[in-house]
Amino acid sequence: MKPRLRYYLILLLLISSLAFIHWLRNRDKIGKIPVTKGVSLEDALKLFPLAQKVVPPEKETGWTLVMDEKGETLGAVVLTSPFCDDIRGYGGSTPLIIAIDRDENIIGVEILENHETPGFLNRVKKMGFFQRWNGIGWEDPKVQEIDTITGATMTTGSVKSTLLKRFSLMDSGTTIFPQESPKGFSVRDGGIILLALTGMILCLGDTSKFNNYKIIRWIQIGVSVLFLGFVASQCLSMALLGGWLIHGVDIFANIGIFVLFVLAILVPLVTGKNFYCFFLCPFGGLQEIIFAISKKAKVIPKIKIPSNINGKIKYVRYIILVVILLSLAFNLGINPNHLEPFSAFLFLATGFTPAVGIAIFFLLLSPFAYRTWCSWGCATGGLIDIVKREKDDKSCQEDNA
Repeated sequence: MKPRLRYYLILLLLISSLAFIHWLRNRDKIGKIPVTKGVSLEDALKLFPLAQKVVPPEKETGWTLVMDEKGETLGAVVLTSPFCDDIRGYGGSTPLIIAIDRDENIIGVEILENHETPGFLNRVKKMGFFQRWNGIGWEDPKVQEIDTITGATMTTGSVKSTLLKRFSLMDSGTTIFPQESPKGFSVRDGGIILLALTGMILCLGDTSKFNNYKIIRWIQIGVSVLFLGFVASQCLSMALLGGWLIHGVDIFANIGIFVLFVLAILVPLVTGKNFYCFFLCPFGGLQEIIFAISKKAKVIPKIKIPSNINGKIKYVRYIILVVILLSLAFNLGINPNHLEPFSAFLFLATGFTPAVGIAIFFLLLSPFAYRTWCSWGCATGGLIDIVKREKDDKSCQEDNA
C-alpha cells in the first residue's frame, strides 16, 4: 500500500473513531426532549424566596440548582420522596425538601404534605428541630449526630432517617455547583496563544535566519514549562480531548487551550511538523531541560537504547491511545488522567496520584535518555504523530538523543 494512501486511511479511521465516541456517549441526548426531573420551582420557593428558575439534575437522585432572575445560582434543593417513602413516622412517610447554599451547607429542612399528628408536628417545629441541621455541610458526619425529640421520637426519628437515607443516595464528593466560566478573553488565554504562535514561528521558520536560535528555543521551552505547566496548568492531553468528546467544549470559556489544540492538529496535518511536542509541551520540555543539564555536566552516563528495541517500545503509546479511546467509547471507567503525567503540575492541589508517579518515574529517567515519555508512553503525542503528514520535522527539534 502506498504511504500516502495508508496515511489517509489511518487518518480517516482516527476521525471516525472520535466521531463514534462522541455519538456513542451522547446518543441518549440526541433528538430527545429532556425529561424534567428534580424539584419544581414552586417547591424551591419554599426555601429560596428569590428563586426564578430551577435546573434539573443529570441524575434523578441529584441536587436541583436554584437560580434568581439574573441567572445567578442561589443554592440547590432536593426532595426525599419517592426515594425514602418506605421510612415511616407515626402517620406514614415524612417527605422533606432540603436546601443547601453554594458552600454546600444545609440552610433549610422543611416537611412537606404528610399524615403526622398536627399537634406533635407543631411541637417539633416550635422546638426548632428542623433548624438543627442548618450550617452543617450535607456530607459532614455531624449530620448524623442530631438527636431526636423525646415524646415525638417516631416523627423526628423518621425525619432524621429520611434525611440520612436521601443523602446516602447522592454521589459523594462530586461538584454540585458548576464552576463559573471565565468571562471573555483572559490574560491566560493570551499567554497560551502567544506561546503557540512563537512556537510555530520557531518550528516552521528558517532556523538559519534566527540569531542565537538555540538560546531562543530554550527560552521558549522554559517559558512553556513555567507558564503552561505551573501557572496556567494547561496541557494538551487525552483527558482534555475525552472531556470535550463526551461533554462538549465551551470554546469561549476555553479559547486559549482550544486555539492551541486546533493549531497542534492543523499544523502537523498541513506541514508535517509537530511543533507542540517540541516547543510547547511542559512535560516534554521539563524532560529535555533535565537531559540537557545532565549532558552538560558530563557526570551521568547516557543510555543508548538499541534502535530495534526502541522501535518496538514506541508502539506502547499507541496501545495506550487505543485503550483510552476504547474506555471513552464504552465507559470502561479508566481515567485518562491516571495514564498521563500532565496533571502532576497540579501536585500541590491534588496530592499524590498515579499521574504524579508516572511523572516522577520518567523525570528520573530524563538524565539518562532523551524524552523517554514522549517516545514511549505519550498517547497525546501519538495522536499528533498519526495526524502528521509524512514529512521530516527535524527543524522542530534538536538532535539531542
